Amino acid sequence: MRGGSGPFANADLCTQCGYCLPVCPTYRVENNELHGPRGRVSLILALQSGAVTPAEAAAALDHCLLCRACHAACPAGVRPAKLALALRGQVGPRPTVLSRLLHRITNSHRMTARLAGLLTSYQRSGLRHVVQRRGWLHHLPTLERLDALVPRQRSLFPLPPYPDAPSQAGRPRIGLLAGCIGRLFYLAVAPAAAQLLAQYGGEVILLGGFGCCGAPFRESGARQPFLRQARRTLDAFVAAGPLQAVVCDSTVCAVTGRSYARALDHDPAYAAVAEDFARKLHTLSQFLAGRLKRLTLTAKNPGFAAVTYHDHCQTRFGLGIIEEPRWLLATLPMRYHELAPKDPFSSEGCCGAGGDYQLRHPERSQQIRTAKLAAIQASGAELVVGENPGCLLHIAAGLEQADSAVRVCHLAELLWAAYAQQQPTH
Repeated sequence: MRGGSGPFANADLCTQCGYCLPVCPTYRVENNELHGPRGRVSLILALQSGAVTPAEAAAALDHCLLCRACHAACPAGVRPAKLALALRGQVGPRPTVLSRLLHRITNSHRMTARLAGLLTSYQRSGLRHVVQRRGWLHHLPTLERLDALVPRQRSLFPLPPYPDAPSQAGRPRIGLLAGCIGRLFYLAVAPAAAQLLAQYGGEVILLGGFGCCGAPFRESGARQPFLRQARRTLDAFVAAGPLQAVVCDSTVCAVTGRSYARALDHDPAYAAVAEDFARKLHTLSQFLAGRLKRLTLTAKNPGFAAVTYHDHCQTRFGLGIIEEPRWLLATLPMRYHELAPKDPFSSEGCCGAGGDYQLRHPERSQQIRTAKLAAIQASGAELVVGENPGCLLHIAAGLEQADSAVRVCHLAELLWAAYAQQQPTH
C-alpha cells in the first residue's frame, strides 16, 4: 500500500526503473532480483501491506552491504540502504559466533590492545606458520576464520612512535579517533596518523577508552549497543577538552560519528555534544588534503613505483569524499593508477567487506571481492592504499590467497613513510 509514513516512506518513491541494479554488488554476482535494490524496496512495500513478515523481509535485506551505490544511481531519490537499516533496527541483528567474538574484543580498548600484542607475538614467533601448516585450527572453525583475517604483513613500513610533543600555546588541538580494527590488525596506522597530524596539524590528543565507535552495531540494527558505544566515544571526546577538529583514521568511524547527531538528537545529556562532535569530524585524507594544499613539501619515494586507491563505499557515496585521497597520492613520486577506468563498478564498487558482512556471509563476500581483485591485478599498481581497515583486511586476504605480489597498506602509513620529518614551508 503506497502513501505510507514512518521509516519506510522513502520506498514509495521507487518507480522500478532498474538504474540501481548494475551498481549493486550482490545483484551483480547473483543476478537475483531479490538481492538487488529494487527487490529490497519491493520487500519493504510488501512488508507495509502485510504480505511478508518483518523477519522474512529482514532475512533478505540482511544481504545488503549498505554500500549506498544505489543511492547515487537512483533518479527518484530512493535510499535502499537506509531502508535496510531501518528494518534491521526493528528486527534486530543476525550475528554469527565470529562476529560476536570480534565485537566483544573491539568493544574494549584494553582487550583490543592485549589481543593486538598477542597477534604480534603469534606471528613473529613463527607459531602461526606452524599452526596453519599443521592445520591445528581445522576443528575450531571460528578461531580458524579469525586467524585468516590477520594479514601476513601488518605493516609495510617501520612502526612509528606516537608523537611526544608538549602542549604549545596557539597550536590547534586535534583529537585522533583511532579505529578499533586498525588498532587490532594494523598497528602502524594510528601512530602514523598521529605523527602526520602533529607535523602538519597541531597538538594531537588521542581519544581513548571507548573501544569501538559502534559501527557494527549501527549497521546490524543493534540500536542500544550502538547508542552505548556512541556515548562512550562522546565521553572520550569531552574528556579530551576543547578540540578544534576530530580526525578518524578509519573512514567507517567518520561515517558512524556523523550519525551520532541524529541518533542522539533527543538525548538531553548528549544531543549538543553529538552535534559538536559531528561538526568537527574529518577523515584523515579530508583533513590532511586541506592542510597540505597550503604547504610546499617534497615527498620521498617510499619504495613503490605505482599505487592505486580503494574507496570505502560509504565514504564515497555517503560522505562524498573522493578527490582528497587521490590528491594526496598524486603528491608522491609514484605513478598513480585508477582502478579499471573503463569499468566504473570495479573502480568504485564494493570490495565485499561490508563491515562484518565478510564474517556473516563469507562466500558471497568473496564472490563480490573477485571483481575488485581483478581490477587491482589489471591496474599495474604494486600497492593498494585505502583508509578503511576492514576493506584492507578483506582485500589483503584475497591477494594473499592468490599469491599476488601486490601489497596493501593504509594511507596514513604511506604518507608518513613519504613525508616523515619533511619540514613545511608556506
